Amino acid sequence: MTAITQSNTTGTERVSYTENNRAIWRRRIYDVIITIVLMTFTLVVIVPFIWMLMMSFRTTGQILENPYGLPESLRLDNYKRLM
Repeated sequence: MTAITQSNTTGTERVSYTENNRAIWRRRIYDVIITIVLMTFTLVVIVPFIWMLMMSFRTTGQILENPYGLPESLRLDNYKRLM
């Protein structure tokens, strides 16, 4: 291990460059893992709401015909029936 010397107001202190470098990489890896977990969780929560919104603009026949397709046109008939 190579060590570098840093001076501060209390005196001289030896800090291992390799240990600092490892700590930085551990922190970066931790941040990447946390970001991936949070993004996955966000997608799992948001996708069903988007799905429900898309399906609300389709007729029952369109949903049964092609459940994964986009609405052909925006129809508000379902909302009119709701009220």
